[in-house]
Amino acid sequence: MHSTKILKSEDFVFMSQDREIDLTDLIPNFSALSRLGIISHQPTDGINASNLIMACVTEFYNFYRHQHSFFAYPDYFSFQTSHISIDYSHFDIWPSYKNLQIGRNPEKMLQALNNHGIDILLIPYKEPTNHKFSPETLSSAKRRIQKCFLYNPADRLAKHNFTIKRQTAPFYDSILTVINSISDPEFRDQFLNQWREQVHPNGDTIETYHQVNIDEALKFFPCET
Repeated sequence: MHSTKILKSEDFVFMSQDREIDLTDLIPNFSALSRLGIISHQPTDGINASNLIMACVTEFYNFYRHQHSFFAYPDYFSFQTSHISIDYSHFDIWPSYKNLQIGRNPEKMLQALNNHGIDILLIPYKEPTNHKFSPETLSSAKRRIQKCFLYNPADRLAKHNFTIKRQTAPFYDSILTVINSISDPEFRDQFLNQWREQVHPNGDTIETYHQVNIDEALKFFPCET
């Protein structure tokens, strides 16, 4: 699904310390070749990072809008740890093979990020844990991953250093389509009912984020149980 006709850069309002900023203030080296990866512990976690994902998607398409016609999708991926899958194609994480089920092993998760060349990483906040990684896996990740952002599933983020706001209505149906792709019907229906109670199509969607370095980000990787 192309979002080029739905969203534009001006639709996203970035605020940090009561000052309006731009996406490129957060990611100065952003380009059409940037590769974004979002980790989700629960299937629906990524919905709480929709603003940052779609701001990046919109910035990606800005490199192509001057062309009369084009066929391009950003190289963005979701890395899911749950056995319940979700399809983020309507976040322009497409084709659907870019939605990956990795499991909860932190080493395998970091290997998957390396293998897909991720340089912008979104991670859901949880209680931090110290993990051990093989030197070669860790070295590869530190060479390449440039920016790490904690996002806020279920209002658990303890602190944040920027917010992103957009109007809910233009992207409401796209999020609804993503929710309806959840593979477990019971989980899907339960989440859908909660989401509809909390989200008002005529309002604003405001999300909070905290930028961290790679060493800090690794503490929020999944844990095997």
